Amino acid sequence: MTRIKQAAGSRKVASFLRQAALDVRAGGPHLHDDLVGIRAELRAIGNNLNQIAKRVNQGGDADGIATVTADIGSISKVLNRALARVG
Repeated sequence: MTRIKQAAGSRKVASFLRQAALDVRAGGPHLHDDLVGIRAELRAIGNNLNQIAKRVNQGGDADGIATVTADIGSISKVLNRALARVG
């Protein structure tokens, strides 16, 4: 009980334990950070894809599409790990 009180700090023990249980049920306390990171990476990939589409529409080539495809594969792996934590 002493360690729980120390971990709770200035919060009430019941509130601390409730949040800890919810964190575990939701896949851990870092799930939010993982999902925010995924969103940022997807935004960057979307920007790259838009630039490639613009270049192709202006008669250019599709250089960079392999990189975007690889990035999407990486994001998919991270997302799958995060989803596995949620259950």
